[in-house]
Amino acid sequence: MPRQARLARVTRYVGLARGVKKRWMTSGAVTIEGVDYTPQQILDELTKLIAAIDDSAHAYAAWRAQLDRQRTLEETMHGFIDGLGASVRLRHGKDLKVLGDFGLEVPKKPGPKTAAVKAASAKKATATRAERGTMGKRQRKKEKA
Repeated sequence: MPRQARLARVTRYVGLARGVKKRWMTSGAVTIEGVDYTPQQILDELTKLIAAIDDSAHAYAAWRAQLDRQRTLEETMHGFIDGLGASVRLRHGKDLKVLGDFGLEVPKKPGPKTAAVKAASAKKATATRAERGTMGKRQRKKEKA
């Protein structure tokens, strides 16, 4: 079954329930997938399904609200957390055991660049400046003159 919006599914199930109430309440059992159901059992199953969809929608809304509260708190606490990490590093330096106790890692130092890496970097920078049309102070003077 292709994915449908919650409202479309609920509308479908409500329509089925309405049709069962209107057309089948006076009739006998209905066989669905080899099992006999009374019209009231069909209505009960549809009602349970609609209630489950509503419950999950409410749970999702509550989860989203809680997630928004969490993100807001993390944004307000960002400076505090960074300051705390800096304080730990300031007090204890690069001691791996102490930093590990606080769940922190020693910052990695960049390794030495090879000539090939430097050449590729310069080529990329030149291409970027050409693409963006970025010029230095002296280049702009030459163009204006």
